[in-house]
Amino acid sequence: MILKPFRSKDGVVAELEALLASAPAPIKPKIEQEIRLVRAGNKGEQESAYFIDFENAAHKNRVVLHDLRFEVNGRVAQIDHLMINRLLDVYPRQAS
Repeated sequence: MILKPFRSKDGVVAELEALLASAPAPIKPKIEQEIRLVRAGNKGEQESAYFIDFENAAHKNRVVLHDLRFEVNGRVAQIDHLMINRLLDVYPRQAS
């Protein structure tokens, strides 16, 4: 069962592209690099989510959650994909 589906980062790319249009010339290369990194990361996460969902969407003994973000006392942890089975075994894949 997919409890929390994958969400694309296309909105983040759109925001960066809008920022790029009005950014001063010295900052543009950094924004362009960030756009490339976000796109590459999004593609990898999307491909992983596809395979995880394909194997587990109809499985009655597993639940899948994508794109989890936890913040505690100003510290942040992100888990791209989390799978839990009925025995409460946990299989995380953290962002790199």
